[in-house]
Amino acid sequence: MRYAYAALVVVLATALAVSLPGDRGETMLENSAPHVGSERAAELGYTGRGVMVAVIDTGVDASHPDLAGRVSGGYNFVGSGEPSDSNGHGTQVAGIIAANGVTSGVAPGATIVPYKVSEDGESVSSETIARAIDMASADGADIINISLGIPVRNSAIDAAVAKAVRDGAVVVVAAGNDGPGASTIGSPGGAPAALTVGATYNNVTSSLVSTLSAGQKQYEVAPMLGVGPTDGPITAPLVDGSYGRVGDIGMDAGGSILLLERGSDTEEELVYFAEKESNAADAGALAAIVYNNEPGAYLGDVTEGRSGEAHSPRIPILSMERKDGLELLELGGAATLDVFYNPDHVAFFSSRGPSSQFYIKPDMVAPGAFVNSTHAGGAYDLASGTSFAAPHVSGAAALLLEKHPDLPPSRIKAVLATTASPATDAYGEAFGPSDAGSGRLDAAAALDASLLVEPAQLVMYASPDGSGAHASVKISGIKGGLPPDSLDVWASGPESWSANHQYLDGVLRVRALGSGSGNIHILHDGSEYVLPVSVIEAGGSVEARGGQGSILVNVQEPKEWQYARVLAYDSQTGEASAASLLPGTHGAVQVPGPGLYWLEARIGVPDGTHYAYSEAQVDEGPYAQWQIPDSAWLAVCVAAVVAVVGIKGTGRRLQ
Repeated sequence: MRYAYAALVVVLATALAVSLPGDRGETMLENSAPHVGSERAAELGYTGRGVMVAVIDTGVDASHPDLAGRVSGGYNFVGSGEPSDSNGHGTQVAGIIAANGVTSGVAPGATIVPYKVSEDGESVSSETIARAIDMASADGADIINISLGIPVRNSAIDAAVAKAVRDGAVVVVAAGNDGPGASTIGSPGGAPAALTVGATYNNVTSSLVSTLSAGQKQYEVAPMLGVGPTDGPITAPLVDGSYGRVGDIGMDAGGSILLLERGSDTEEELVYFAEKESNAADAGALAAIVYNNEPGAYLGDVTEGRSGEAHSPRIPILSMERKDGLELLELGGAATLDVFYNPDHVAFFSSRGPSSQFYIKPDMVAPGAFVNSTHAGGAYDLASGTSFAAPHVSGAAALLLEKHPDLPPSRIKAVLATTASPATDAYGEAFGPSDAGSGRLDAAAALDASLLVEPAQLVMYASPDGSGAHASVKISGIKGGLPPDSLDVWASGPESWSANHQYLDGVLRVRALGSGSGNIHILHDGSEYVLPVSVIEAGGSVEARGGQGSILVNVQEPKEWQYARVLAYDSQTGEASAASLLPGTHGAVQVPGPGLYWLEARIGVPDGTHYAYSEAQVDEGPYAQWQIPDSAWLAVCVAAVVAVVGIKGTGRRLQ
């Protein structure tokens, strides 16, 4: 189901739902939960016992056999009586977290507290969502799972998330199902304080991906629903089969990969994918690729024929964007395709970042495709969506809180995010941070972690003077104690950036050159920790120093400039305050209260606008005096250790 675009309407973040018979006993949750490390938790004796998980959703069917004794309390915001569930969505979410029966959730010992904000799963006001978050936090929830959202930012929801985190709750939210386009995460997925979760495929044989290469180029293709894996790569000539009707396919189709256009050139004529595949197979084609008849990508289903009868494809049939299909038609020649199983591929529908120039979203990904879980009425249901990825992370957070009950939400988030496993595309390359954050949830690695790595992500700004971008990472023991004496550190990512590092007394200082995104990897005592990195080029610089109720700012720009607009964003809610500056002047941005603020300076130069970024901490007390910012001192320190061995964005380890 798609998000509603009204700013004050929230729709459940689910997609591609497929209902199964109510007495289904073969459960695919038993594949996804072990895939993210639930078996390791069981070995260690952790079940989430004593941890309260609030589920803000359509309610929960507390009478479901797999949830018996797992559900307690809660509140019904849409009617009277218990927060029961007739829709099923909330019961599915709850089962992934804490089912204990035919299905087994990630944290089967956790307690579920339902907050019903929708009857039918269609929509609910953002005000109600904010009220539910506030109530769950006030009720003492350790974790709040929110598998719903809107495709735009909403300050009321984001503020409620921020307050709940400050008050001690881990807030886990679904990224949304508006992918695969960039910047498709809304609220609460874009809330800085939330632990935002995108979706990967699942550890089931239906989690297929495909590759296609032609003319020394790799193309994005997706297997249609119903297609199985190939025995190996298929190499064959590309042949134009028009719309895939019998009369469209020529005598040269035998042994080819047919390129077909979606739809038909005849008004109101329907040419089903099943028909296109059947005609291609009859003509002797080895595979078929159906490119879109309009801009953009799509997902196809070849399991149903014209009269509604079930269809089983005989050859692989895949979908492709229109522009790529037209390019292949012009290219001609031979191509090689392959269809195979990859459970850690980011799902097509999963919403992507970036959400901000100050932080990375999503934070991580988890299984969210073809997940079978508990459903209302004692049934089970197979569905896909980031709705079902988020509760995997909520369950893992419950396990971690049972082991480390004193860890605050920010550190629970950091441990889960930095211990994630790689999420890889069809070509074996790691997805970038805007697609997958730090990677796919690995609860086993989180439970085995011995280090805290903070912050859990790095956003750095490359200065215009060429000195690079700088950041510091604090390394400490998860249970306290001294930091490690040494670390093995390396980077992975594109060739567009490189980095140097210095590690001393628990502080890893990183200097990056160039721009782009990738990962910093830290290896210690057999455990690997991953920090997603985004390096952003800045045209100028802005110095900032927090004072009482305001932030003093000073803009520096190598070019002649006329004006600057400085915005200070509350790091918890995203709300902005602003001030204007002229050359040769200082300015002050009035802010509503203490806290960390992110600053963006929009500097007017003769040929357009330059951007500069910084941050400032506003505390209670008198105005701070101007002094060299910490970032400048860091630049001096890092410049002094340029002799440190560089780490290129190619995955090479530091020596």
